[in-house]
Amino acid sequence: MVPCVSFETRLIPYERLMAARPVLLWALERRWTVEQAGEKGYELEADENSAWLVLEGTARVVHDGIEYQAGPGEWIFPKPGRRIQSFTGPFHFISITFRWQWPGGTHLFEKGLTRTVAGSDIPWLEEEARKICIHVSGITRDPYYLIGRHSLTLLQSTGLFELAAKWAGLFHRAMDHLGVAPDTGMNRDPRIEAILEMLEGTTGSVSPNREDLASAVGVSPRQLDRMMKQETGRTLIENHDLIRYEKACRSLLEKGRRVKEVAIEAGFNDLPGFSRWFAKRAGCAPRAFRIRFSSDL
Repeated sequence: MVPCVSFETRLIPYERLMAARPVLLWALERRWTVEQAGEKGYELEADENSAWLVLEGTARVVHDGIEYQAGPGEWIFPKPGRRIQSFTGPFHFISITFRWQWPGGTHLFEKGLTRTVAGSDIPWLEEEARKICIHVSGITRDPYYLIGRHSLTLLQSTGLFELAAKWAGLFHRAMDHLGVAPDTGMNRDPRIEAILEMLEGTTGSVSPNREDLASAVGVSPRQLDRMMKQETGRTLIENHDLIRYEKACRSLLEKGRRVKEVAIEAGFNDLPGFSRWFAKRAGCAPRAFRIRFSSDL
């Protein structure tokens, strides 16, 4: 049974909530040897919410110089964004990762993370996580465990949408238990949200004209810079670069996409330049990024 908890009760327009539907990216249980666990340590930009239940070994996540650690029987919920992760093996864990964002890319759950909690404090989460992993394992065949790398029937996709919605509710309950409130976006300046949506619609490496964007929402360029940093924690250029990176990640994991095509979409005319830019954010080259999602790793 899922216990009753006290949710943040602010009402949000349903049309807005429809635009933030949660999507499962993967759900799995894995065992790594000492050597395999050592190979999984790297710095990366993570565009999702994750939940790891450590069953054996140790998981560490570093954000802004602060280290968070989880051992056997503990959950760790990494913060979306740039992090350093490492593992001590033999490592056995359950991992469920999903994307739950507002238009413009703001995560519903980001502030207040990373956090850890004893599994015994929220036993219902492990029970449901195992059920979801079993369901997903029947869909994600070798060689990739990332759901987005597979073709599904309409019925299968409907089932995954239902699972994603259920997991989002459970994740919300876990966050509520930890005192982590969702970002409803209702207090964010709508002008910044409009800018972020404009950035989402751009392609290539050329940043949208700063003056044009400022004019589109009725502010000065200097005011736009100040608002953007205050509302998102990133500059206009940093937000645009992050959106390019997130698009490149999704494109690289699409079946049949060539790295060269993704590089051109991201605004690069040469693969070496794209690879250096991508590796700086992902912690590895584009092809190695694909291999990370291979089931045999």
